[in-house]
Amino acid sequence: MTSARTPLPLLFGIPDDGMAQIYFLPGKPGPQVSFPGNLNIAGYLDRSRGPWFQPIYCGPGLTTTVDEVEPGRPVVNAVTEPHRCSVALRTIDAVVAKTQANCFNHPGAILATRRDQVSQRLAGIAGLCMPRTLRLQIEEPAELGETIAREGLAFPVLLRIGGNHGGKDLTRVDRPEDLRAALRELPWGGRPVYVTEFVDFRGDDGLYRKMRLVVVGRDVFLRHHIPAASWLVHADSRVPDAALLERELAELEGFEQGLLPVLRERVLAIADALDLDYFGIDASLLPDGRLLVFEANATMNVLHDSNPQEPRWAGIIARIRRSLESLLENPGRWRHAPAGSRQ
Repeated sequence: MTSARTPLPLLFGIPDDGMAQIYFLPGKPGPQVSFPGNLNIAGYLDRSRGPWFQPIYCGPGLTTTVDEVEPGRPVVNAVTEPHRCSVALRTIDAVVAKTQANCFNHPGAILATRRDQVSQRLAGIAGLCMPRTLRLQIEEPAELGETIAREGLAFPVLLRIGGNHGGKDLTRVDRPEDLRAALRELPWGGRPVYVTEFVDFRGDDGLYRKMRLVVVGRDVFLRHHIPAASWLVHADSRVPDAALLERELAELEGFEQGLLPVLRERVLAIADALDLDYFGIDASLLPDGRLLVFEANATMNVLHDSNPQEPRWAGIIARIRRSLESLLENPGRWRHAPAGSRQ
């Protein structure tokens, strides 16, 4: 008989601006509430031995103290976005330092996942193509072009607002004279702006492909490999072609024998550089064999099945979930474990 699980403290962050998202789901009564900048994995895990987590909230206006976490008790950090939840991340960092706890996805590592910092940290890894990325805090639109010229970034460039993901508030600018108009299309309002050199990653068939790699400890999975007609690749832009879908699913099912041996060393080098236990990488394999990295961070919800009619997707998600459950059950395998507790 399996013993009951002791819930792990799951530390959530209230965003720095104090704002929550309210939304409605079919079949769910009333409004649902979520806090941007967090990744809630609780609802996706096997609960047959009882609850996984004890939720604790941190952030502006909250007085989270070490008294809410037992000294030395392993904790799981759910905060993933350094732009949106910097106060919560600093609070969790202080809690972990004082309690000397094993910490899953340590807040210090999350704070270092800004796009410009990731670009710098991954730039020296062999076999990667890591486009230069700048983080700009500009006062006037004219400063944007001036800074890009001074830093020597090549056009086209991608502009995006700091703290947003999933292709939201992202635009491509092909010429310097188009920068002002592009900035007007974005909800800038003085917020930090990321500028990234664009790398053309079209394949021989004219399609763009984006793979999402998932890292769970030392395990690596392929979550999707989407073919699209446009450079801005996401699930909704997948080319509706049965043969291409079968090719993608075959790549996912045969990942361990196919792409994984080619990519594993590079992906684990990324994991070591970012020092994260659980995160995703969006990338494309270029014709010359290099892995073009679009982003690497812990914000990606890979456990949600958006296509439950296709059982092969469910099988891939199940393998990721089992690996994550195994890692959570063994805090000594986490990257941030006090001396003497690491396995």
